[in-house]
Amino acid sequence: MDSDWTEFDVSTAFFPVELQPAFMMSGPGSSAYVRLPNHRVVMDTSRKHPLAVVSKDYQLITNEQAFKMGRALMPRVFSVIRHQDMACLNVTMPATRSFCVIDLIDRIASFEPWRGERWTAFLRITNSYNRMRRLSFEIGFCRWICMNGMIFGAKSVTLSYTHSREKKDPTAEVARQLGKVRNMEYALTKRLLNLRECPVPKAAMLAIACLAFGFKASESIMKNPRRAENLVVMRDHIRSLADCYFESARGSAYDALNVLTDFASRPVGVISAASSTQALQRKAGRWVDEFLSRAAAHDFDIEDYADSAAETVAIMEAL
Repeated sequence: MDSDWTEFDVSTAFFPVELQPAFMMSGPGSSAYVRLPNHRVVMDTSRKHPLAVVSKDYQLITNEQAFKMGRALMPRVFSVIRHQDMACLNVTMPATRSFCVIDLIDRIASFEPWRGERWTAFLRITNSYNRMRRLSFEIGFCRWICMNGMIFGAKSVTLSYTHSREKKDPTAEVARQLGKVRNMEYALTKRLLNLRECPVPKAAMLAIACLAFGFKASESIMKNPRRAENLVVMRDHIRSLADCYFESARGSAYDALNVLTDFASRPVGVISAASSTQALQRKAGRWVDEFLSRAAAHDFDIEDYADSAAETVAIMEAL
């Protein structure tokens, strides 16, 4: 499935934010306010909207600063990357602008698990203004042809940079973990090859998606029309993706992975796509190891595997 991907405008994540004094009412029924000396307000100044109340020691790190830190990390993590070859794959930010996720990739560097199948690593930068997420830098992978993202397994390198006055250099921390990052490409290539050798019928794709992403449904779903509608949207989209990635009714687990990563990168039928993408991409990465572990058993049967989601699939198909 060819991609018309072009570089995302990362500046959409940059907007003015500053720390301002925090005040509270001096007492019940009073119209007077007193300043809180040990607290500050993180303010979206363009919208005049408070994002969080933080301690006086909180160090504000803007999305633009986080982006520049990530851009400086990329050449340290991947020695073949040059600054001028980096591009913004995607920016995920909710309407509230309370958090932001920026994915950076290299336009040129890639690896091929087999000829003609190109993958590349990406660096995910997560930053927030509401204290719900720490500033972090995480390694993932995406398939070039369709730009499907995946956080691969527990070996992804995640660095947390706390918003405090105690500064530390995340670049140095990444440098200490370079060996793990290099090994990730080899580990992923091996697993992708193993997936290609595992037969998976297209008819099992809905069950696989339910198992991989934890989708569940019971008869009580009819009492929640909104949830039922979302399940129908998910079901139909997964079927459509299966038609795209499976060349015939007899496919492979690699075809299934492409369906999972496509859905994870562009989820539909979920409450919040902005919040769901990262979690779904991690689940797609975990599914690789979980499925291969199950498939390695001498008595593994793909139909038995799919049957473990039979109740949910039957309900979704009946909607």
